[in-house]
Amino acid sequence: MDMPCKIAEKGLVTLVQAMKNPLTNIKLSIDLLESGSTDQSIENYYEIIKNNAQRLEDSIREICDCFFEQGFTLHLTTPPAVKQRRDASKGLSG
Repeated sequence: MDMPCKIAEKGLVTLVQAMKNPLTNIKLSIDLLESGSTDQSIENYYEIIKNNAQRLEDSIREICDCFFEQGFTLHLTTPPAVKQRRDASKGLSG
């Protein structure tokens, strides 16, 4: 395996590890919210979701910055299915 592939593989492993825990925390909080929690616990779960979403965003930004520093260009696009769902939720589908 050549050096760029090794670097990419290590970056991918780092990305997965950095995103696994926040994503798990978000999913658990959503499950607990759906179970009919008390008002106080709802506020706590929303805070957990907010904080972990920020951790995910920070991890993605770090990875993008790392690639940029290495001279790579990332072209992030919204998959058509995601765009369609987002548009539909805004009442813009058609």
